[in-house]
Amino acid sequence: SLDVEGSELSVIESLDLKNIDIKSFSIEYNGNSEVKKKIQTRLEENDFKLTDDDGYQEIYFLKNF
Repeated sequence: SLDVEGSELSVIESLDLKNIDIKSFSIEYNGNSEVKKKIQTRLEENDFKLTDDDGYQEIYFLKNF
């Protein structure tokens, strides 16, 4: 679960997602659609798939999981 009070995107951007073993993410984006789109794009580029969105938190799983 990632909830770092508005810094979620910068944390996601700093991770080497191809070389670390993460199966799922739960990420709070506080309803900011621009941040949500950037997070979603970054994760989809690294084989994650959006599986749920409750309006403030998204859960991602690896596509090959």
